Amino acid sequence: LRFPELLRGVQDGKSYVVTHDGREVARLSPPVETEAPKDERRAKVWREIQERLRTTKGVKIEPWTRDELYERGSRG
Repeated sequence: LRFPELLRGVQDGKSYVVTHDGREVARLSPPVETEAPKDERRAKVWREIQERLRTTKGVKIEPWTRDELYERGSRG
């Protein structure tokens, strides 16, 4: 599957596991809806985080090459 197809699957409620050399390295899944914490301080921070997520703009990046995706030869 290509990345846009994966994203469409996630929008439809599907989850995917990304592996490397047989080990799980990442998961791609829909966001988890959770309730705000009961404690007032935590609830305030929770609201601030939610607002920041709603108002933060995405980052535009250029397409990656296959070698860049697999970081051939470097880990930095």
